[in-house]
Amino acid sequence: MSQECYINPHVEYLRIPQMLAHQRAMLQDKVLEMTNQRELHAGVRWQPGQTRINPRDIPGLIQAGWDPESAKSVGELRTLETQLREILDTLWNNDGVSWPFQAPVDPDQVIGYLDIVKDPIDLFTMRQKLENGFYRTKEMFTADIRRMCSNCRLFNPKETVYFKLANDLENLFNKEMARASLGSSAA
Repeated sequence: MSQECYINPHVEYLRIPQMLAHQRAMLQDKVLEMTNQRELHAGVRWQPGQTRINPRDIPGLIQAGWDPESAKSVGELRTLETQLREILDTLWNNDGVSWPFQAPVDPDQVIGYLDIVKDPIDLFTMRQKLENGFYRTKEMFTADIRRMCSNCRLFNPKETVYFKLANDLENLFNKEMARASLGSSAA
C-alpha cells in the first residue's frame, strides 16, 4: 500500500524553521512581559508514583506572579480539542440538520459534484481530522464548517432542502461556538 503525500500550496515549508524560531521568541517575550520573575528555578522533582503536584510547590511560581485565588482548578480547564469534539458531537447528533453532512458526498451518486466542489469536506472527515489532532485552532475548525456549508450552497439551488440545511447547520454551529465561549469567525 503506497502512502500519498500532500503539499499544501499555502504553506511555505522552507520557512518553517524561521517561523518556529520567531514564534518561540515571541512566546518568550510574552512570558517575560507577563511575569515579574527573572530568576530561573530548578523545576519540579517528581517522586515515583506521584500523579499530582500542588502549584504552591512549583519553585518560583508564586514569585512570578501566579495568584492561587484567581487560578481555575485543573479540572475546570478544557482543551480546545474537547470543546471542538463537543461542538462536532452536537452538530452530528442533530439529525434534523446534519444528515446530509454526516458522510462524504459520493460522486458516483451525485453526478457533477466534484466538477463544482473542488475541496469537499463533511462531518465524518472532520471527526477523523479532529481525532488525528489536525485542528490546532478554532479558526481551522471553523474554516472547515464554513467550507462544508458553502460547498453545499454552491452545488444546490437555493430552494432545495440541502441549501436550507446548510444555513441551519451553520447557524447551529455559530450558537454552539458562542455557548462554548469560542466565538465564531465571520463568514
